[in-house]
Amino acid sequence: MTLTITTTSPAPRAAEAASTSPADRLMRVAGVVGPLVLLASSLVWIGGDDLAEARGILTFWALPFLALAAYGLAERLDGEAPRGRAVVTALVAIGACAGAGFATEVNMVDHFGIERLMEQDTPSAFLALGLPGLCLPLSLAVLGLLSLRHRTLPRAQALLLTAGGLLFPLGRIPQVAPLAVVTDLLIVGALAPLAWQARPRAGAAA
Repeated sequence: MTLTITTTSPAPRAAEAASTSPADRLMRVAGVVGPLVLLASSLVWIGGDDLAEARGILTFWALPFLALAAYGLAERLDGEAPRGRAVVTALVAIGACAGAGFATEVNMVDHFGIERLMEQDTPSAFLALGLPGLCLPLSLAVLGLLSLRHRTLPRAQALLLTAGGLLFPLGRIPQVAPLAVVTDLLIVGALAPLAWQARPRAGAAA
């Protein structure tokens, strides 16, 4: 008589628990809300200077959600690329703070009629907004590349996220609103599907 004992591997259970945790659900919601609010801010931008304050407010609120989504995706890299996760986390934190500064500046310029800090071409403007402001799009591009390499996002979404990160400054630094809209659509396409997708296992086929 042969006794056969069937055991269940804890790995699928751990993956399932991770994909239904409060932190993961928050990341999924943030992946929808952040990019859509950012897109709304760019659409308002096309509407003209009369809506500058609305654009600043929308941008300000888009950033924390975008950062939460990026943090959640970076967490998936912990087992595969812990150093990459650390770099992305740092870049997101710095970039989100700078983005909030840009959003606040938009409101102040519109309300008080003052010159934009970035238009003054001074070292303080570069160090306070210019340099840290590049960290957010850089974090998205790096996160997209790492997600593509380690297959923590479907290939198409990882490529969209990388493209969105690379195009982000090209629309916003020279103030080209239509290009900003295209960039935001790429980020929406990369992150919004997280709302209904199962969490992939790192290294699994995409």
